[in-house]
Amino acid sequence: MLLQQRIQNGEPPNNIRNTNGDFLGLMQINQVSISETFGPFVGLNVRMKNQASLRLDIKRNRQLNLSLVNNQMTDTKGYEFVLGTGYIIKDVSFFIVSDGRRQKITSNLDMKLDFSLRDNATVIRRIQEGVDQITAGQRIWSLKASADYMLSPKLTARLYYDQTVSKFKTSNAFPTLNTNAGVAFRFNLSQ
Repeated sequence: MLLQQRIQNGEPPNNIRNTNGDFLGLMQINQVSISETFGPFVGLNVRMKNQASLRLDIKRNRQLNLSLVNNQMTDTKGYEFVLGTGYIIKDVSFFIVSDGRRQKITSNLDMKLDFSLRDNATVIRRIQEGVDQITAGQRIWSLKASADYMLSPKLTARLYYDQTVSKFKTSNAFPTLNTNAGVAFRFNLSQ
């Protein structure tokens, strides 16, 4: 029982102890959370004179939740490593047929390839029992490739391929593999 509850019940406010002799606080805090994110923790992005690019990102995050109701601490840690490369091919030309006439389109072809590895783990620590148990987590490998080409100043075509492989750290989930591929068109309405 809080001190405010005793005052509302008509008891004198100068008695700050309960019947067991414990101090009564003005507020009750059930949970304390700390969150930290470094994204990127280390980042490197290089564009060379020959239009090749290289990218390296290392990201880290951590979330700590201390529950004073059941004396548990939930610790979630994440780590991600991204390695990417790209290349721009200048002045790539295509011919299209528009209104019965052949038109030549010239633009840059921007190609990118990214590989990432992410590792997450959630551990519940039971403070009184001294027990630590992994309750969630996964290791994710991802491969992303794309090629962008501007068909006009407002229309961009994109050819892409994304593959993600997940392996879970608990026995109640199966490994998964997701693959997305296709062509996307983006129409830009801004000036």
